[in-house]
Amino acid sequence: MPIRGIVLLAFFLLSLPVCFVRPFYGVLLWAVVAFLNPQSYTWSAADSFPWALAVAVPTLLGFLCFCRDWTRRLTSREVYLIVALWIWFTITTLTSTHTILFLHHAQDTWLRWEFVSKVLLMTIVTIAIVDSFERLRTLVIVMAGCFGFFVLKSFPFMIATGGAYRLYGPEHSMIADNNDFGLALNMTLPLFFFLAQTESSRWVRWLFGFLFVITIPAIFCTYSRGALLGLIVVLVFMLVRVKRLMVIVPVVGLAVLIALMFAPVWIRSPKFACEPEG
Repeated sequence: MPIRGIVLLAFFLLSLPVCFVRPFYGVLLWAVVAFLNPQSYTWSAADSFPWALAVAVPTLLGFLCFCRDWTRRLTSREVYLIVALWIWFTITTLTSTHTILFLHHAQDTWLRWEFVSKVLLMTIVTIAIVDSFERLRTLVIVMAGCFGFFVLKSFPFMIATGGAYRLYGPEHSMIADNNDFGLALNMTLPLFFFLAQTESSRWVRWLFGFLFVITIPAIFCTYSRGALLGLIVVLVFMLVRVKRLMVIVPVVGLAVLIALMFAPVWIRSPKFACEPEG
């Protein structure tokens, strides 16, 4: 096993008791595993270790043992909608696996149902544990930081290649495909902007502002038509919702200019090829 795999595995194993005693820490660590997918940067035994399950189990046990007054937070419209969505997924899964036309996909269908069920369960647990604005702020910073890591890692690559290659998410993750990665960056873009407006530390505000600017060319460089349409929609809604237009308009203009400089293949050709120009 490589050294980084040993270090990562040791860190997670030492974190499991903390996840039990402090379930909110478990929620944060689960978010890191789900979004950052650090196991994709290792191999050998560390790559096959059940990271999400290892974090989820002590977090769920700690939630049941140490959290109080969580039933009140789960009696909300959003939780009811999540449960209704899971019931609908279960009905459609049962229907498709008992239909002759889709019978040969039954095993894959139930695996996907199991995966989605775990995600929805941890979403409900997160709603129950995150019971204050400070916890919500910390969770949002962790989520934004995970995608900020991807953008910062990709930015030198975009400059060096002139935006001639597609950007992808981490392997074996939900955002590995360029279309999924572009969608995730679109969803994170408003987080960067509003964290840049609300954080108390000037350096933190500058960091998230910089991430907001370079995320726009990163979305361009996914070479995803859906991501481009999503970017237009996100920016339009941000322009409608944000009161300080004098702040966002020049920032968006600068980001689009950078995107046009770093993604020349997209602008000149309708074929989104992953080969470099020439």
